[in-house]
Amino acid sequence: MPDGQVPIASGFRNLAGPSRRAIVRPRLRLKVAKPPGCAKFELRSGHHTDVRVFLSYHSKDRSLARAIRTGLLQLDSGTNVFLDELSLESGFWLPKIFSRIAEADSFLFLIGPQGIGPWQEVEYWTAFQRHVEEKGKMTLVPVIAGNAEAPGLGGLRGLNWIVAADVEDDKTLHKILTALRGEAIEAASTPLWKLVNPYRGLEAMTEANADYFYGRTEETTGILKCLAEKPNRFPVLIGASGVGKSSIALAGVLSSLKSMRWPAEGGGDARQSWPTSLQSSRGWALLTVRPGDAPIKALVSAFTRLWSLDLTDPEQAARPRNWVHGLQDGENNLSDLIEATQAEIRKREGAAPEAILIYLDQAEELYTIANRRESERFSNLLVEGLKDPRLRAFATLRVDDRERFEADKTLFGCSELINVPPLRRDQLYKVVTEPPRLLDVAFEDELLATRLTEAASKEPGALPLLSYQLNSMWLSMVRRGDAILRLPSQAIDVGGVLSSRAEDFLKANPNSEDLLRRLLTLKLTTVYADGNPVSRQATRDECSEAEWALASSLAANQWRLVVIATRDSDGKVVAEVAHEAFLSAWPRLERWLAAEQEFLVFKGDVERKNREWREARMTDAGLLVGRDLSKADDWIVSRKDDLPGGVIEFVHASRIHENRKQEAQIRLQRLVLAGAVAALIVVLALSGGLWAFWRQAQHQLQNAQRAESLRLAQLAGQRGHDVGSAMLLALEGLPDSTADKARPIVPEAELQLDRALRSMQEA
Repeated sequence: MPDGQVPIASGFRNLAGPSRRAIVRPRLRLKVAKPPGCAKFELRSGHHTDVRVFLSYHSKDRSLARAIRTGLLQLDSGTNVFLDELSLESGFWLPKIFSRIAEADSFLFLIGPQGIGPWQEVEYWTAFQRHVEEKGKMTLVPVIAGNAEAPGLGGLRGLNWIVAADVEDDKTLHKILTALRGEAIEAASTPLWKLVNPYRGLEAMTEANADYFYGRTEETTGILKCLAEKPNRFPVLIGASGVGKSSIALAGVLSSLKSMRWPAEGGGDARQSWPTSLQSSRGWALLTVRPGDAPIKALVSAFTRLWSLDLTDPEQAARPRNWVHGLQDGENNLSDLIEATQAEIRKREGAAPEAILIYLDQAEELYTIANRRESERFSNLLVEGLKDPRLRAFATLRVDDRERFEADKTLFGCSELINVPPLRRDQLYKVVTEPPRLLDVAFEDELLATRLTEAASKEPGALPLLSYQLNSMWLSMVRRGDAILRLPSQAIDVGGVLSSRAEDFLKANPNSEDLLRRLLTLKLTTVYADGNPVSRQATRDECSEAEWALASSLAANQWRLVVIATRDSDGKVVAEVAHEAFLSAWPRLERWLAAEQEFLVFKGDVERKNREWREARMTDAGLLVGRDLSKADDWIVSRKDDLPGGVIEFVHASRIHENRKQEAQIRLQRLVLAGAVAALIVVLALSGGLWAFWRQAQHQLQNAQRAESLRLAQLAGQRGHDVGSAMLLALEGLPDSTADKARPIVPEAELQLDRALRSMQEA
């Protein structure tokens, strides 16, 4: 697949050229000269013909695909190997790819060291459908290069594999040519269980693992039925962390949409007809959006990746940012973005996907990470967008955040909740036993699978830990090479395997404990006020060189405790724990988090407020105040090195703003005091006798009413800005006759004072 292209689920049957059933190809015969020279495909009558081969490969394995194409052409110059980067003419390349699959004699499915790419999945399903429907018209040849791991796509394990450490070797190339002809070849000597690991550990199962996905047919069909029958609704898979929501979304829903096969245990059910309203689902653009701290930006990024923009061009690079601002400010809506996306693809390629499906992964981030204003705008955009027949959407949501979701009345009111409970014991038993059975692998004794199932059924959310343990057993089996899954009975502790793996890492790296504690607690975890730890993505640039090197080591296949990937929303490389279950499964990490809980709660809260402040364009209203600022000041002093630079800048900006407010208040108090003095001068100017009255009152108060004078002085001090009241209170200390003479002057004095204060404020 060409670099920079994002997969649009295939199909476009109306654009795929002539009917595939109308294509008739003569049977071919391979004639190989010895020693190997130039092998030719020939008709049985002896006439030479071109042979059309579609080579499906991952763009990251492009160099390997080129080498295979070159090798095949050297052996048979008449072979026409379609390699998209070399063979495509100008125009809309997506229909051309599937037109070439429809016209090809053979389909070479290359699985290289980088695994399979998203394009390969839809290419495979298009070829597999033709392979099944038009028996004898197309041959599928899976080729596993080097130490690559075979995927679990439906039907793939039933094909005749070619496994080779060096696919450029002449013997391997001749074998590939023979298989492409459709003739029988010697079965691979490497058993499939050495090439396929059906257990994904802490990682979610994906479309590439669908053949080994068990136990969730009901939830998968629930989403598909809602998408088919209620296209303007928003189905949501809701369940506890660790029950497999993401696996249902990827290996269940998206796999079914790409294959257009109704879900069934361990693969699609060909007997169940595919819904008419989803019939064109291979022609949809399938977008995965993870909200993060900027959900609208993540949404726009998913769309604009389809545009193939030249990001070195400042004008084109600014277009996604303009769309983000337009959606945030209400100038645009989701239908506008869909229209623009279709227009961009149509302008460049000549046709466009007819519909777009959004999978909102970890929707709880709308309420736990994103700021409230943006999450509300995102919800409004999505609900309004679902009225457009070109859009469908579904999501996964952690049940712990259900109340937050229900408070989002706009999105919740449009949703269809599909509960994802923990797997029942019979379902867990299938998860444990069916994949090995399909790959001819046995357990060392009949009770081992039962004991594993019982251990997992006792722990809520234990599915990823169970898979992690089974993955560990599978890797050990492959190293031994005996096709038997073994585990001592005393070692059956679903969470213990993860804990043991982490402790083994520390034993292998005894000097890394302090750095590991810092990485896991400060960079890869966020703790909420209730003490609940959740996974946090750490970017490459916020980690030190040593921290990132450690994260890379933890991500190695030997440990698989951390995942390193490129974030879709901004293209940054990030690290995060492989699964949130790790945060509670390792006792040592639990202790670290408990010891740091107060600081981690503060850190998570201030990071969120910092994001909101920056997204609000750094307005004063978003700065810290009061107790929050005082607490931040304390943590800055004691833990400055453990806080991101952006957070420190945010706290400093808050302190500067608070200091300026206090200075303004002091200036105002000084103005009021000056006003009080001016008022006294005004009073004295209006009545020369007032000073004498006041002196007489003072003398009397010092003798007969000292206690009352103190009380009045206290009140006057408390109300220093209300000089008129203070004056009236002072009059109470004068003799009645003197007070009667002074009272008429007080209103005029108050009026003069009020004018004086106003003029000072205006100045």
